[in-house]
Amino acid sequence: MKKVVLGGLMMLTSIISINILISVSLRISSIFLGWKPYMWFIRNRSLEIPFYTLIVIAVIGFALSLWGLFERNRDKQCTK
Repeated sequence: MKKVVLGGLMMLTSIISINILISVSLRISSIFLGWKPYMWFIRNRSLEIPFYTLIVIAVIGFALSLWGLFERNRDKQCTK
């Protein structure tokens, strides 16, 4: 159960952070730079490493929650 909660929290916080990063970059790029894709702003401001790191953390959180979910089911099957 702890793995499911930890993985879910990791995934939730990283997805929220990705959304904030994208929305800020879209807002700034549309106001000051005209309409340009958000990845252009992320590349120019050298925010690629945090962006990809947050994606990796979200994937790790998803994998951790799936691992905890299947481990819990396996433990219940062993006790029967």
